[in-house]
Amino acid sequence: MTYSETSARIETLFKELTCLQLFKSWNLFATRMFYFAAPGFQNQDDDGDCRLTLECPWRIEYQDLVLVGSEDYGIRSEDNSDPAWNPTDMQWGHLQDQRLVELLGTERSGAIFNTGSNLIVESVAADNLGGFRLHLSGGYTLSVFPAGSVDLQWLLSRKAGGNLALKGGDLS
Repeated sequence: MTYSETSARIETLFKELTCLQLFKSWNLFATRMFYFAAPGFQNQDDDGDCRLTLECPWRIEYQDLVLVGSEDYGIRSEDNSDPAWNPTDMQWGHLQDQRLVELLGTERSGAIFNTGSNLIVESVAADNLGGFRLHLSGGYTLSVFPAGSVDLQWLLSRKAGGNLALKGGDLS
């Protein structure tokens, strides 16, 4: 597959996210998952229509500012006063989670939920190396940029079936 075919395929397959809202996020030891569903989706125990699992660098931007990103994992959150906190061994208490709660609205049992009306996918733009930008309502952008040549970088899982993954520079 050529590089231009890679970006076109990502854009085509990610278009199914258009009009879906980022409604939930979950962290599993620095692996960030974003869940998408129809706006107003209320079932917090469900995973919605699609899950985007990120193993590569990412960030959420707003008006030329980085609000939160992958590098915020491992940094103690401002409200984390646990003297025994260890960023390597503990899944909670990271600045990344704090910033996502500030952006999305609320946290329950480790999951962060969107309580607002923004963050609906409006469009997607992909690059030739497997990176992409999800342009979200409210002026936000989720940017994903693979930074490795071997390991899994990201995975898009669909409730209706089928996955799309970028691993080792190849889409599968």
